[in-house]
Amino acid sequence: LSFCQCNLCTEDIYALALNSLPPRYIQASSVRSYRDSVNYIDERLVVEKVQEAVSKVSKNPNHG
Repeated sequence: LSFCQCNLCTEDIYALALNSLPPRYIQASSVRSYRDSVNYIDERLVVEKVQEAVSKVSKNPNHG
């Protein structure tokens, strides 16, 4: 997968991917119990959202 990796595109990818995931606020000491909870966000979903963001930014880069 080839895409622009400039700072602006990278930040756009981060923002799009994070905005498409539900927020989860946990304490570091609670990670183990979070993994077993219904609120757990599976790594596959995170990867999927990052891939979608890369595709979207690649098609429409925000280069001023």
